[in-house]
Order: sequence, then structure tokens, then C-alpha cells
Amino acid sequence: MESMLDEPITAPGGALAAASERAGEFPADLLVLLAMAMGAVILLGVVVLVFRRRALNAEVRGQSGLAIDQIERLHQDGLLTEEEYRRARRAALGLAPPPAAEEPEQDGREDG
Repeated sequence: MESMLDEPITAPGGALAAASERAGEFPADLLVLLAMAMGAVILLGVVVLVFRRRALNAEVRGQSGLAIDQIERLHQDGLLTEEEYRRARRAALGLAPPPAAEEPEQDGREDG
């Protein structure tokens, strides 16, 4: 009967030495998992951007009541003047209205 005492005793550093020899290697399975995780993050980012863009477009349409393409169509059909078109387009985009053109003050007197 062999006893455990007959087996050679290995130093606790033996396993550490073996692990340090493999430290330079990068497991292929881990590389595949990292690539899949990066792909999933990129795909999720694209999906978020698409839904965000759609939500913002719907919000712009909801605020103005008209979409940009509808405003352009009205202008092309001659139903909106150039000034009305510019104001409606800026309102649909959520931009501040353009500064009003300076009009001469009328105080009831006629210059003659």
C-alpha cells in the first residue's frame, strides 16, 4: 500500500509558476465573448439612435401641427408667402422666430 508520503511534495509556488507561464496567452473564448459584447453594445446604440430620432421627429410634428414637408408643399402650391413659409418652418423646427423687420413708426402725422 502506497502512502501519500511517498509522493513528491510540490511547493505551493509550483501552481503559481505554471499560471505565470500562461499569463502571456489570451483565452480565445474570452476574446469571442468580448467581441460579441462589443457588437451588442454597438447594435443597442444604433437602435437607441433610431428610436430617439423618430421620437424627436414626432415631437416636432406634434408641437407645430405641421411637418416640414407639408409646409414646403403649401409654399410650393403658393398658399404660403415667403415670409409665412420662413416663419412656419422655423416654428416647426422649434427655432426662435426671426427678428421682426423694423417698421417705421406711424404717429398719425404724414410727412410732406
